[in-house]
Amino acid sequence: MVSGRRAVIGCVESLERRSLLSAAVPVLTGDPFEGTAGVSPATADLEIVVTKETKNGKLTGTYTETSSGNVNIRNFTGSVNSKLKLVLHIKKQVQVHFVIHPETVIGTVSADGNSMAGTTISGGFKGVFAVSRGG
Repeated sequence: MVSGRRAVIGCVESLERRSLLSAAVPVLTGDPFEGTAGVSPATADLEIVVTKETKNGKLTGTYTETSSGNVNIRNFTGSVNSKLKLVLHIKKQVQVHFVIHPETVIGTVSADGNSMAGTTISGGFKGVFAVSRGG
């Protein structure tokens, strides 16, 4: 039995090579970023360590605050883009007698990827942060 359908042969043509016009995201893995966070006089020493960064700018790492001898180490996820905008989502931490609320860090990264600065937001409270690392 012969069908009324005909076979169609596809044709694949190669496209010309194009380069992306967008800038790359800065590399933030490596040496830790160190500085301060908070609002004077309630400031804390801050260390941000980016442990993983994808080529698309997705970040994971640790966020360590040291104040009055107390050290709080929390994990974060976040992102940085080619416009040098940074967002970190610091995880909630439950201690024996208290809870450290989740925190959001919004800021910018220097073009060389060696400093960050911006705003911290936690439970309705806003502060500032500034960190850098040796180049």
